Amino acid sequence: PTTKASVAVASAPIGPGHDYKVELVQGKGLGCIALRDIAPGECVLREPAAVKFVDSDPAWIANAKQQMETLPLAEQELVMSLMDCRDPPKSLAGIIITNNYSLGLGSSSGGLFVELSRFNHSCRPNCEQSWDDAAQEIQVYASEAIQAGEEMCTYFVDPRMPRPDRQETFKQVYRFTCVCPACSG
Repeated sequence: PTTKASVAVASAPIGPGHDYKVELVQGKGLGCIALRDIAPGECVLREPAAVKFVDSDPAWIANAKQQMETLPLAEQELVMSLMDCRDPPKSLAGIIITNNYSLGLGSSSGGLFVELSRFNHSCRPNCEQSWDDAAQEIQVYASEAIQAGEEMCTYFVDPRMPRPDRQETFKQVYRFTCVCPACSG
């Protein structure tokens, strides 16, 4: 994820079918649980951004609010139901800061993806996300075999960073302590 946002419009996730369900995961809040065995390399989600932004745009939150107003009410409610790890009260800015993903390697643009935001973090993720500029969507692929009933996780920070650096980022940006197998083992 990126740190800030300047903001374009969303629609529901598109193909492949939903191979997971969103449910409470102990100690993590909502997360995505595989409904069937998923093979490495399988695409599990393709989703356009609900909101797009540019990190360096000083008007990013105003642009985000304008984009939100163009979304159907049901989608606005889904966006506002996402986690905001900033100080209360809950805000669109906090939701975007908490849940955004980069629109490509080294890009200063980011996006807010409602479905992808339901995937929790692991420093040993079993899914990886990548931005497809031509399709204007983020795509999530299984990076290893996933069994039915297993939580599907992506990464919020580079899992190759040293553990202390990852933990500091989680503490400062996301306000949690990672207890994934790479951090607790």
